[in-house]
Amino acid sequence: MAGRSVSTIANLLDMSVSSLYRVFESEQMPLTQYIWLTRLELCCRVLTDISQKEKSVSQIAFEWRFMHSTYFSRIFTKQFGKL
Repeated sequence: MAGRSVSTIANLLDMSVSSLYRVFESEQMPLTQYIWLTRLELCCRVLTDISQKEKSVSQIAFEWRFMHSTYFSRIFTKQFGKL
């Protein structure tokens, strides 16, 4: 499930990409921002999971499709206050 794209999510829900975007039109958070925040929250869960302690921060970030570890560190710290 790591880092699913909008089109992949739409396919899994058996709907078009435009329909998925329409679902989020009435929400305060745009779809892409929701996906991005969800990925960050899932990274946070993995980082605090004792059974995942052998994984590096960069490895976890890459698994969730954050391609630059410095960018990931910056946005993670901004969102959660620490890494």
